[in-house]
Parts: sequence; structure tokens; C-alpha cells
Amino acid sequence: MAYRMKKSRRSVKSNCSPRSQLVRAQEELRQRAAELAIINSVQQGLVTQLHVQDIYDLIGDKIREIFNAQVFMISTYDPQTDTVRHRYAIERGKRVYVTVPQPVGGFRRRIIESAEPLLVNTNVGEQARVLGQPTLPGTETPRSWLGVPMQVGKRVTGVMSLQNLDQENAFTESDVRLLQTLASSLSVALENARLFDETQQRAVELATVNRVSHALASQVELDALIQLAGQQIRETFNADIAYIALLDAANHCIEFPYTFGETFTAIQIGEGLTSKIIETRQPLLINHDMEIRRAQIGATQVGIDVKSYLGVPILVGAQAIGVVSVQSIHHEGRFNENDQHLLMTIAANVGVAIERAQRFHIEKRRAEQFQLIAEIGRNIASLLDTNRIMEQVTQVLRRVFNYYHVGIGLIEGDEVVYRVGAGVLWDDPHFTFKPQRLRIGKEGLTGWVAEHGEPVLLSDVMQDPRYVVMQGCATRSELIVPIVVKDKVIGVLDVQSDQLDAFDSTDLAVAQSIANQTGIAIENARLYERAQELAVLQERNRLARDLHDAVTQTLFSATLIADALPSTWEDNPREGRQLLQELRQLSRGALAEMRTLLLELRPAALIDTKLGDLLRQLGEAASGRTGLNVVVQVESDCKLPPEAHIAMYRIAQEALNNVIKHSRATQVTIDLNCIPGRNHQVQVVELSIRDDGRGFDVNQVSSGRLGLASMRERAQAIGAELTVASRPGGGTQIKVVWDNTPSEEQE
Repeated sequence: MAYRMKKSRRSVKSNCSPRSQLVRAQEELRQRAAELAIINSVQQGLVTQLHVQDIYDLIGDKIREIFNAQVFMISTYDPQTDTVRHRYAIERGKRVYVTVPQPVGGFRRRIIESAEPLLVNTNVGEQARVLGQPTLPGTETPRSWLGVPMQVGKRVTGVMSLQNLDQENAFTESDVRLLQTLASSLSVALENARLFDETQQRAVELATVNRVSHALASQVELDALIQLAGQQIRETFNADIAYIALLDAANHCIEFPYTFGETFTAIQIGEGLTSKIIETRQPLLINHDMEIRRAQIGATQVGIDVKSYLGVPILVGAQAIGVVSVQSIHHEGRFNENDQHLLMTIAANVGVAIERAQRFHIEKRRAEQFQLIAEIGRNIASLLDTNRIMEQVTQVLRRVFNYYHVGIGLIEGDEVVYRVGAGVLWDDPHFTFKPQRLRIGKEGLTGWVAEHGEPVLLSDVMQDPRYVVMQGCATRSELIVPIVVKDKVIGVLDVQSDQLDAFDSTDLAVAQSIANQTGIAIENARLYERAQELAVLQERNRLARDLHDAVTQTLFSATLIADALPSTWEDNPREGRQLLQELRQLSRGALAEMRTLLLELRPAALIDTKLGDLLRQLGEAASGRTGLNVVVQVESDCKLPPEAHIAMYRIAQEALNNVIKHSRATQVTIDLNCIPGRNHQVQVVELSIRDDGRGFDVNQVSSGRLGLASMRERAQAIGAELTVASRPGGGTQIKVVWDNTPSEEQE
């Protein structure tokens, strides 16, 4: 049973004998010697500024030697949490480490409340059950138990206890007195050591936290911040292994953006000690028996075996976003509560810094997005070609945000057709973009957006049955917005990511704004194309009318000559031969005029006919109509792109008409020269129309007159250079140079 030791009359009587007095004096001398030895050791520890745990260990080892105890424990009491922490525990010569506070119960509760020693020499197991005395996991139930309070003034600060595992009645009154004396003598020293250690630790923690906080405050880029934080943590704890892990909830995994001492790859949520810390949002300190503790926690092993592990959660509000961990490969007991407290403080600062960096990243991304809107607006405002507009939009989106895929599809009939895009799918020459066509309202997310005119934002495309899977595609999330012009959907803008949950409401607003700009630009391009088509049609009709009039006039002149030829030939054969020559020239001119007229009425024939042949027809038609001597010299003919082919022909046609109408020239020379480049592709084309007419002062004539504006526009449309050289009385030369030499980047 539990009781305090009481002196019997027999013992009192025996104590009065000289022998008993001698024994008692020797015992007191032994106690005093032991007490002084321990106190001296404690004082020496304080002088040398040992860690407070080292002092607990020193005292524990000394007292265990004095009592030759199987079990000895020093347990400190925290009244705020009503828990005890076992600072020193040894059983049968083996240290027992208990890293977390324990509830107060049983024998220690009795000692703390009464502030008196307690000796239980018999029936310890039964008494323990009655009083709720806990037994540490993996330890034995004692046969004898002795405990004394540690006090500072009237305040109980802890309990020292001796235990015998093999026999009852193992402790005597003398043991009680000696242990109580030692506890009384050492309590103040231990309390002072604890306070000193806490003060020192707080100073170190404050300096460390200030250093880390100052370093983190200077960095707003997330990746650089994490590397900086990891380096600071590793240096602070001098750890063999250190890492910072971040939770990627969207992808159900944990990433390791910073590692030291070991390389960690991403793990699934639920694996390893890291997952347990994130799940519980509590720190985890394992100093011994790593494999056993890991099994008790139910965590799988990730990485190499270590002797000591300390990990704490990175908290943002109530949410655990990651873990900071330091580990020792070679030493058990490497970390303690102070280390845990310091690491938690640093982790809290890291959490604040990460949240700040993420906010900065979001704001920076928003600024980039709105700058992107302005950039796209500037780039496409001057474009009047639908394909170039779409190419510009997709390329800029891809370049700025590095999206996995960007595509623009336009409505053609009852389908949305993708012809322009950028990103991994479009850049891969071996990837066939399928389906390129999606039926409106019937196929895919694209078809749905085209039908309803509403955007779609998917964090996980696999969760939506409307998503059409493309083989070889790694898309995980997608954002599609309609391109609307005058309340009519004309197409869709589609951006995709190979990461889950890659888009938010800001991305949606930006994409819709870009889609709106794209729609306006496409509509303007279409209107311009229609205007150009109308202008071409009008020009073609004008030329046809002019040619028709010219042919009519030529045929009328030929008819008059033909009527007069017989009689003239009879009267004057020489004059008749001259008329016959004029008739031949008029006939050839009329034939050339008719061919040109047919070409104007059939535009495809213009492209199919060689440029040199077209120039010869123009020369023959002009000669037949006006008698002007037109010489066409083709040094080298070539096949040009359709737009360059037509532009060169129209410029020559306009220049020749100007000569006929204004120059009063007698001779015109048309030169064409094509200079081939690599692989026999056209590299440079030079076209020159030179006359011997009256010329003009180029500084006095507006560039909009004499058809010069039309010729310049045609040259600019194909990227060619047009120059006009003329002077009064010195004729005129119009020269066009089309340079198709590839740039160094293209090569």
C-alpha cells in the first residue's frame, strides 16, 4: 500500500545507542557527500553553460550511481498544461526517451498535490491501478516505487522517482531522506538552469528568427524564397538532411522544391511522415527507434534511414500548405523541444513569406495579363489578314504564359474549325491535331461554347463528359471563351494546361477580353477583305471597259484601213504596203488586247500565265493601240507566289498606262530579271519600266497622282521596294525590287 514512512518506537530507541548514532552519522555524511558532489556537478554545468538537458542527464547519472537504481526518473511539472515531461528516464541501464508531455496521474499526482514524498514498497501494480498511475509504453511495472517532490519555495516543480523492478521493500527510510534531500538541494539549481537555458534559447531563437525573417523579407520570387529559406534552416540546425515540402492539392501530391543531403521526388498525399504532418497540422519529433515510431504512426518510409527526425507544418491560417524538416543520419536524440519550437517559429515565417510571394506572383501575373491585353491590341490593330491576326494572338499568349496549348477556331457552316494555334501540340511536327473540326452543339467543349456563347473553365478536364480526348495530349485543365461579334459567335479561343486547376476567374476575364479584341480585329479584316475584293472587282471592270474600248477602237481603225487598202494598193503600191503594215500591227495589238481582256475576266489565268508572257502581252497591246515602241526584255523568268505575281503585273500595267496617257514617249523598255537563291527558290525579282518621255519633277508631283499611290500600295502589300526616278525632259523609270532572301533566324 502507499504510505509515508513513519518511525517506530523500536527504531527511536535503537537510534539512541552509540552504534546507531555512528551509523546515522555515517549515513548523513554519505548523503552530504553525495549531495555536495551532485550540487558541485550542477554548478560546474551552469558555469560551463551546458544545455539544460545535459544538466538533467548529469544529475540523473549521479543519482542513479548513488542508489544503484534499476529505474530513475526526473519529471518536471507544467501547471498551465497540467502535464509532466520526463527529462531523464533510465530502465535497467537503458535510456528511455519520451519526447512529448504526459498527463499527470497516480503516484506523481499525489506527490504534486501533497508536496510530500511517497513510498510504495508493496502491491505497486494494484496501487497504480487504483490511483491511475500510467506505465510508459515498452517499460516494466515496478515492484517498489519511491518518489519525492522537487520544490522551489512552496511550488512543486517536478518529481524525482526511484523504482525497483525485481523486489518489494527495496527502499528504506534512509533512501527517502537522501532522495528528498537531494531533490530539495537540486530543485533551485535545476530551476535556475532551466530559466537560464530558456533565456539563452529565447535569445538564440530571437536572433535566428530575426535573421531568417530579414532574409525572407527581401525576396518575393517564390522559387528563390524557398531556396533561401531552406539554406537558412539547414545552416541554423546544421542538419544532415533538410527539406521544404509544399502541398499540391490539385494534383494530390507533395512536391519538394528544396532539398539538402538527399534528393526527394514528388510523393502522393498519404505517403511518408510528411503527409502525416500535413494531415494532423502538428509537429513531429522522433529522436529514437525510428522504425518503431514510424510503424506506430502508420507512415511509409520515404528516403534513407535516419536516426533523428524533426518536421513541422507550414501553416497559412488553419491550412497546412507544406512541411519543413531537419534530420540527422548518424545521431539519435539530435533534436529537442527547443529545436522544435524554433523550427515552428521559422516555419510560421516561411508560411507568411510564401503567402506574400504567392500574392505578389498573382498580382504580377495579373499585371502581365493586362499588359498582354494591351500588347495584343497594339499588335493586331494594324493587321488586316485573319490568319495573321489569329497567329499573333496565339503566339503572344503562348509566349507570355507558356500555356501547353493555345488555339483559335472559327465557325464554318455548322462546325468550328481549328486552323491556327501555338504550343506543344502545334509545335510537334509528328502530332496531328484531331479533331480539327467539331460540330457546333454536338462535339466537345468547343462545340458547346460555340452553341451557347458562354465560357467554360475546367479544373480537371477528365471530370467533364464533354471533353474530347486526343491521343498523345497531356491536357489536364482547360479554358474556352467565345469570340463574339455583334451578338454572333464567330469562333472560340481555347487555352489548355498540362496542370490541374491552372486557371481562375482572372484568367477567364483576360481570355474573354482578348477574345473580344480578336473578334473585332477579325471582323475588320473581313470587312477589309471584302472592300479589297470590291475594289479589285471595280478595277477589273474598269480595265475591262478600257480594254473593251481600246479593242473596239483598234478594230474600228483596222476596218477603216482594210476598206481603203484595195484602192490605195492599185494607185500606190508603196503606200498600200505601208497601210498593210499598219493593219498587221493593229491586228496584233487587238489580239493582245483581247487576250488581256480575257485574263481580266478570268483572274485564275493571270496566276497560271508566266509573268514574262504577261508583260509581253501588255507591250504588244500598247504598241498595237498607240504605235508606241515597247521593248520587253526578260533576262530570267520565274514562278512567284500568287500575291507577288499579281502585284508585279498590276504595277507594270499601271506604269504602262501612265506612259501612254502622260509621257508622250516614243519608246518604253520593260526589264524583268529573277535571281534564284538556294534550292532554286526565287530570291530577288527586279522589274523596271523605263520611257523616253517628257518626265516630271518628282519633288513637285504628289505621290497620290499618276497612279503612284496605287503602285506603292501594291509594292508594300508584298514587301517590295518601289522607286521612281524622273526629271523634266529626261524620261521616267519605275523600278520594283522584291527581296525574298531568308533572314538568319529563318536559316
